[in-house]
Amino acid sequence: MQQFLALYKKRYQILIFALIAALFVAATLCFFLLQIKRFSEKSVYVTLEAVSKQCKHEITSSLDYKEDNIGVVAAFFEEFHISRLYNDEETIIEYLRSCKKNTTFDYVFYIDSDGKSFNERSEYFDVRKYPFYKDGFEGKSSFYSSVEVPPGEEQETVLASVIVPFFDDNGNVIGLVGGTNVQSTTSQDFFHNIGTGVSSILLNGKRDVIGYSNDLDDESKIFDYLEKADTSIFSEKISRIKIGKENFYIVSDKIPQTEWRLVSIVSKSKAFERYGLLIIYSIIASLVNFFAFSAIIIAMVLIYTHHLNEVKIHAFLDPVTHGISYQKFLEDAEKYINYHESGELLAVCLDINDFRIFNDLYGFEEGNHLLKIVYRELKSYIPTGLVCRVASDTFYMITDFKATEEELLMKRELFTDAFNAMLEKIKKPYHITFTVGFYRLEESKMKVTAIFERANHVHNCAKKEGMPSFFYQEKLRQSAIKQKMIENTMHEAFENLEFQMHLQPKYELVSRRLVGAEALVRWENTGADHRYPDEFIPVFEKTGFIVQLDLYMMECTCQLLRHWIDFGIEPVPISVNQSKLLLLNPIYFNVITTTIEKYNLPPELIEVEITETIMYDNAAVLNALIANLHEYGIRVAIDDFGSGYSSLVLLRDIKADVLKIDKAFVYKAEKDLIGKKILSSIIQLADTLNMQILAEGVETENQLNMLANLGCHEVQGYLLGRPVPAQTFAQTFNKK
Repeated sequence: MQQFLALYKKRYQILIFALIAALFVAATLCFFLLQIKRFSEKSVYVTLEAVSKQCKHEITSSLDYKEDNIGVVAAFFEEFHISRLYNDEETIIEYLRSCKKNTTFDYVFYIDSDGKSFNERSEYFDVRKYPFYKDGFEGKSSFYSSVEVPPGEEQETVLASVIVPFFDDNGNVIGLVGGTNVQSTTSQDFFHNIGTGVSSILLNGKRDVIGYSNDLDDESKIFDYLEKADTSIFSEKISRIKIGKENFYIVSDKIPQTEWRLVSIVSKSKAFERYGLLIIYSIIASLVNFFAFSAIIIAMVLIYTHHLNEVKIHAFLDPVTHGISYQKFLEDAEKYINYHESGELLAVCLDINDFRIFNDLYGFEEGNHLLKIVYRELKSYIPTGLVCRVASDTFYMITDFKATEEELLMKRELFTDAFNAMLEKIKKPYHITFTVGFYRLEESKMKVTAIFERANHVHNCAKKEGMPSFFYQEKLRQSAIKQKMIENTMHEAFENLEFQMHLQPKYELVSRRLVGAEALVRWENTGADHRYPDEFIPVFEKTGFIVQLDLYMMECTCQLLRHWIDFGIEPVPISVNQSKLLLLNPIYFNVITTTIEKYNLPPELIEVEITETIMYDNAAVLNALIANLHEYGIRVAIDDFGSGYSSLVLLRDIKADVLKIDKAFVYKAEKDLIGKKILSSIIQLADTLNMQILAEGVETENQLNMLANLGCHEVQGYLLGRPVPAQTFAQTFNKK
C-alpha cells in the first residue's frame, strides 16, 4: 500500500510538474507572441511614417513650386493695375495666354473683386461661393481642389488649383490670379512605396480623394470609410481602424498651407501574412510536446528576427540601386565618423550631368539601370567608405581617402574614364560625365546632415559655374548664408520702402553741362549691415524679385520727373536699368508706356539701359522691342560695354542710341597704349553708327582729358558727381 501510495504520489507530482511546465510554456509562448506583435506593429508604423514623410515632402515641394510659378504672374498683374489696363478683359486674356506658355499649368485664370473669373480660353465663371475667393481678397494664397467626372467619361478627374492675390500701391488686394492642373486620381507623381503593401491616399478638405497609389486593394471600401469616418482618426498621428472584416494600420498627416490630408495605409493581413501562419503552427506544436514546443519557440524567435530584418531591409533599402537608403546612410555615417578622427574623412556629393536628358533619350528603365551601375562602381571604388543615392541621380559618399586636391581631381578623372570604358565594354551607347563637390571633414562633432549640406553646397556651386568639381571653402558657405539672408528680408524691405533711388549725374564732356542722370538703387537699412548692389542684385535676378524692383525704379523715376515739371525745375533725361526677365516679357512695352502716360511725361525724358549679356541669344526679340521704344520716343543705352565678352558685331546688330563704356575699359586705356587704341577704335566705330558715347567711372582729370581727345561725348563718375538721393539731386547739381 505504501509503495502504491508512493507511485501514486510520484505520478501526481509528475502531473503537477507537467501542468506547471505546460503553464510555464504557455505563459512563455504568450509573452513572446505579445512581444512579437508589439514590435511588428511598431515596425509597420515606422514604415508608414517613412512613406508619409516622403510623400508629404514631394507634395509640399510641388505646391511651393506652383505657388512661386503663379506668383510671377501676380507680380505683373500688380503692374496691370498701375497701368490702368485692369478692366481691359481682352488684354488680360491675351496676357493669360502668354503666361500659360511659361508655366506648368493646364489653365491660368483671373478673378476680380466681384468674383468674376475667366481663363485664357475666354471661359467665364462665378467663384464667389468658393473659399479661396474670400481668402484671396484677405491677402492669402491658397490651394483648392475638386473631383469631377468630365462629360462622356467614366474616370474621375482632379482639378488642383493655386490662387494668389496681387496688390495695389497701398497694399490692398485688387484681384487674384491662379493656375489649374488637371490630372487623374491615380496619378503617381507623389507616391512611392517603401515596404510591401503600403498605399497612399490624398484627401482634400471635403474628404474627396484627389490622388492615390495604384496598388490599393478594395479602394472603394476604403474611400467610403474615410469619407464617413469620425474626425478623430485624422486628429491622431497614427491609428488602427477596421473596414469590413479587415484591420488596417493608418498614419495621417496634414499638408501645410492646405486643407489636404495625406493618409498612408496598410492592411494587417499584408503586414503579417507570413508571420500569422507561423503563430498558428507554433500554438499547435506546443500542444504536442514540451520539447517540440520549446523548439518552435526558438524557431519563432529566429523567424521573427529574420522577419524584422526583412522589414528593416525594406525600410533601409534604396528601391532603385538596391543599396542602402539615405536614412540608413545617415545612421551608418555617424558610426563611421565616430570611428575616425576629424581631418581623415572626405565627404563627397556627386551627380550625373544631364540625367534628365538621358531619361528622355533612353527611358526611365534604362535610367534606373544606369543608377545601379553608378552605385556599384562607386561602391567598388571606395571599399572602405559608404555610398548612397540620395534622390534622383545624386549620390553621397564618405571615405577615409588621404589625398590632396590635385590627387582627388585626378581620381575623379580616372573614375570617369574607367566608368565610360566599362560602359563601352558592355556596349552602352552613351558617355557619362559627373559633377562633384568635395568637403574635407574638419570637426568630428558635426552632424552628418550638416557635413553633407556643405558637400552639397559646393556641388551646387560647381554646377552653377559649369565646373566638373569644387572643393569646400568657408567663404562659399558664408556667401550662401548671406544670399539666403537677402532672400529672407528682401520682400519685407520692399514693403518698408528700404529701396531708395539715387541719381548720378551725366555731363557733356566739352562743355561740362549737365545732360542727364542714371537711376541707381540703394538698400538703406540702419539696423543691418550695409548691402551693396553687386551683393543683392544677383540674388534678385536669381529669384525673379528683380522684376518687381525694376518696375518700382521706373515708377520712382516717372514720379520724380513729374515732380520736377510741376515745381518748375528743368528736368533732365534719366536712364533706368531694366533686367533681362523684364525686357523679354511680351507685355513690357505696354507696361512702360502706360507708366509714362500715367504721369503725362515726354518720352524723351526716359532712357532704358540694357546690359550686353542679354543681346547674345535674344537679338531679334530685343531689336523688335527697341524699334517700338524708338517709335514711342524712348532712347535705349547699352550699359557696361566692355565688362563681359564684348563683341563689336553687337554694335551693328543692336540698334541702340547710347553706348556706355565700362569703367574698367577707361582705366585700362589710361594705363595701357593698346587699351587706349582699342577704346579709340570703339568710339570711332560707335560714332560712325550714330551712337552717343558715354564713359562711366571717370575719376581723374587725366581720364577726362584722354576721353576728350578720343572723341567721347558724355561722361559720368566720381570726379564730376557721386550718386545722391533723388530728392536732393536737383538742388545739388542744377546749381553746379
